[in-house]
Amino acid sequence: MATRLFVFVLSLLAVGALAAETFSSPKEAAAKSEGADVRFVGLVQEVKVTDKGTIFLNFGGKYPNETITAILLASRSSAFDEVLDQGPKWLTGRRVQVSGRITIHEGHPRVILRSRDQLKVLAQEIPPQ
Repeated sequence: MATRLFVFVLSLLAVGALAAETFSSPKEAAAKSEGADVRFVGLVQEVKVTDKGTIFLNFGGKYPNETITAILLASRSSAFDEVLDQGPKWLTGRRVQVSGRITIHEGHPRVILRSRDQLKVLAQEIPPQ
């Protein structure tokens, strides 16, 4: 019985260690180390779309002064049809929640969006400035 309890407690600790750390701002999330799993809420400051269809959502400023970027790869865009049906630029100025693993590219922190549950639009209306 004690062994089962020990295994149960150990498994709960392991699940907790794998959970994303939640931050109230993109700046706090960006300060985490590469490889950290994060979740943050922020306003999309800028949306850039490449010729190949990759979408960059910049937070905390416009490129190259953004705090962190969420990247939606063109190969995964069909998973985001519900969000993108009005076009990706629609996300500019919207409050969203992003979750995923931090990677660093050319000194800039980013999160690659691989599944729909990593991006949630929290406010449909653009907040007053």
